[in-house]
Amino acid sequence: MKSVAIIVLFLLGFQQEVEVTKLDSNLFDKINAIRIENKCAVLIRDKNLDQAAENQAKYIANKEVLDHVQKENSRTKELVDRVKVFGSNKYVLVAENLLFTSVPKNPIDYAVLTEKMKSLWENSPSHLKNIKNSEYNYTGFGFALNKSKTKIYVVQVFGKK
Repeated sequence: MKSVAIIVLFLLGFQQEVEVTKLDSNLFDKINAIRIENKCAVLIRDKNLDQAAENQAKYIANKEVLDHVQKENSRTKELVDRVKVFGSNKYVLVAENLLFTSVPKNPIDYAVLTEKMKSLWENSPSHLKNIKNSEYNYTGFGFALNKSKTKIYVVQVFGKK
């Protein structure tokens, strides 16, 4: 009986792996679709903004908070600091969207999950404003799971060169 309980606990605690590349490309396409609908140019991926977004995603997933500031890290404290660390001074304007959502326990339907992510930002006036801001022409995404792998944190950084 004891071994059955251990097996059940193991199976209940098992979390599937998340294929971030599927989330990344689907969400990128959905965000650009919003921009096209609003007569904005599509965003171009930027590796420096990807790195800044990834850095913030790992930070907020580790802390399990949605926060634009890394209080303990003077080098990467504010968004402009993170962008400078990963992209020098080539951006004249930057912005950042954050979100988190639960990771499904069933097999992940990436189209459904990215639609949920898009909707979270689309239904928030301040996040939608960043998405529709035609001044931004570059973007990057970062994804990170919390320690228990039950939530995924997503960061999108926007930039203008």
